[in-house]
Amino acid sequence: MSMVKEGQPQPARIASGVQFSDLFDLDEIQRLQDLFSDATGVASLISRPDGTPITRPSNFCRLCNDIIRKTEKGLNNCYKSDAILGRHNPSGPVVQPCLSGGIWDAGASITVGGKHIANWLIGQVRNEALDEQRLISYADEIGANREEFMKAYEEVPAMTVNQFKNVGKMLFTFANELSEKAFTNLQLKMEISARENATVLLKQNEENFKTIANYTVNWESWFGPDGKYLWVNPGVFQITGYTAEEILAMPDYITALIAEEDRQILTLQISKALHGSKGKNFEFRFINKNGTKRWLSASWQPIYDSQGKSLGIRASGSDITEHKNAEIALRESEHKYRELVEYSPDAISIYIDGKVVFINREGLRIVGATDASQLLGRSVISFVHPDSRPLVIERMKRISVEDSVLPMTEEKFLRLDGSVVDVEVKAIAIRIANKPAVQLIIRDITERKQAENEIRKLNETLEHRVIERTNQLETTNKQLEFHLREIEQFTYIASHDLQEPLRTLTSFTQLISEEYAGKLDEDGNKYIEFIHTSAARMSDLVKGLLEYSLLGKESVLKSIDCSRIIKDVLTDMADTITLNEASVNVLSLPLISGYETEMRLLFQNLINNGIKFRKKDIKPEVCISADSDDNGWIFTVTDNGIGIDPKDSEKIFVIFKRLHKRDEYEGTGIGLAHCKKIVELHGGRIWVESSPGKGSTFRFSIPKKYETG
Repeated sequence: MSMVKEGQPQPARIASGVQFSDLFDLDEIQRLQDLFSDATGVASLISRPDGTPITRPSNFCRLCNDIIRKTEKGLNNCYKSDAILGRHNPSGPVVQPCLSGGIWDAGASITVGGKHIANWLIGQVRNEALDEQRLISYADEIGANREEFMKAYEEVPAMTVNQFKNVGKMLFTFANELSEKAFTNLQLKMEISARENATVLLKQNEENFKTIANYTVNWESWFGPDGKYLWVNPGVFQITGYTAEEILAMPDYITALIAEEDRQILTLQISKALHGSKGKNFEFRFINKNGTKRWLSASWQPIYDSQGKSLGIRASGSDITEHKNAEIALRESEHKYRELVEYSPDAISIYIDGKVVFINREGLRIVGATDASQLLGRSVISFVHPDSRPLVIERMKRISVEDSVLPMTEEKFLRLDGSVVDVEVKAIAIRIANKPAVQLIIRDITERKQAENEIRKLNETLEHRVIERTNQLETTNKQLEFHLREIEQFTYIASHDLQEPLRTLTSFTQLISEEYAGKLDEDGNKYIEFIHTSAARMSDLVKGLLEYSLLGKESVLKSIDCSRIIKDVLTDMADTITLNEASVNVLSLPLISGYETEMRLLFQNLINNGIKFRKKDIKPEVCISADSDDNGWIFTVTDNGIGIDPKDSEKIFVIFKRLHKRDEYEGTGIGLAHCKKIVELHGGRIWVESSPGKGSTFRFSIPKKYETG
């Protein structure tokens, strides 16, 4: 590897006008300078005798670059130090504390053929013995921030004075040796063959490179023209786990070191390099000696002798595994996040400075776009319906100031075709590339709004119908109340007025029987008896009808002890019970809230019914009980009478409906109709469970709302 510029300057030019760039390849010098700085830990720069830089600074510390040289006084002190360090001193390096900050610097003159052509400056290292108070005072003197000054000072590499002087001596020796060799090589190029010259220079320069490269942590290597390793630095061990000797002994380093998935592409890259191609920051996976895969970033360039013949490839690589793993993890995370965003059921959009910079698939659908390019760069406000713009503008101003999260609010958007879509929008302040941005989460609520409108219309229609129906029902109820009053009045009047002629008829039949006793024949007496019986039965019917119409009238709802009511009923019915040799068994009955007279009549009719419809030659038995359920009480009245055909279970509760002839069982056919009306008056219902010849079980319910607490 040659750092000497190709070409053969004339002796006269060498003696009078030789320049640094005439002798050295500046790219190679820059690399050598960088390697020297990395190996020794010092800052480094090569400048012309007038102080202008030839190379770029290597390893310059923040204290010098960003703090001292940013102040007027500090910069002047730096110039003074640079001037002292840059004076021609062929006898040895100039080593001294910097006039600006006290850190150590050194300079080595580069002299070629007795001519001072450049200075190699190093330094920016600190002596641990430096007085901290003096540094603070100097920071104040030049107008620098104390805290930043001391923090940056702590970042400066530490080195003893003796160590630094040794580095300076090495630099001086190396620089002058390099200079002399370069000058000699140039002279030899004019005297001997280019091949012999290139061989000597290559060997010398490669040895110099190896001297520095051996101190780096990078993987430095030299491949021959056949692609085989010629040399690797010790840094390869830290990266691969293999020593330099093990690497050089490998018959096929591609198979041994490179991950299978990258072998083909790397082989191709090496082939290209051997044919003159340069490579920079090429990333591939290699296999560490412990079997783990790691990542390497490598750069290389071909090297040639003076005749243009290939000398192989010089390569440098660094382990980037941690960086690569972080990069892969970040990429995977970004991919997952993008997938979540792209396929989110809600629209997601981002704007910066009021302009759309991102929108997902659902967002495209909402505004009627087919591609993001139709929306990117457009103003957010352009998609907002005029009715919603004042609200949106106010929210945009608010989030730009508050840098917070604005809750969901309903807005109207304009689609690309001009149609309107209802949405809910949530705004979140974020930062992208350190610039303020806003992320919008947008939910299409068009269907919901349509449903709400439909429901509102239906409610309005229903409300209108309810009002109409209510008015109709009120009218109907008033009419029913009027007709019921008329019917009740008619029933009462009819019942009352019918009693008078019936009493007259009964009285006259009785008078005829008394006056004409013994004077009428058998048929006459029979006719008189028939008239009297019919009138009496008619009177009972009219009386029953009157009682039926008056049920519930003038009654007061109050607490009733059913056990006491039954006791009173049994007392009143004592003769009937005794005459029929009946037994009535009453179990525990509850307290209820009801109409006492009507409940009394209810129990009386059911007990009387059980005694009346008895079986021949069998004594009547009646049992009364009650059970509670979730809705109230269920009363049960059971008898052992003749029973009822199930097909007549509804018919028996209709007024005047009889199932038996009058000569079989007397009665008016009103009793069970009374029972039904009384139960319904209490909000319950009555029914019968029976079959012919097996007795009957009457049940009726009294809802809880009629119970007492």
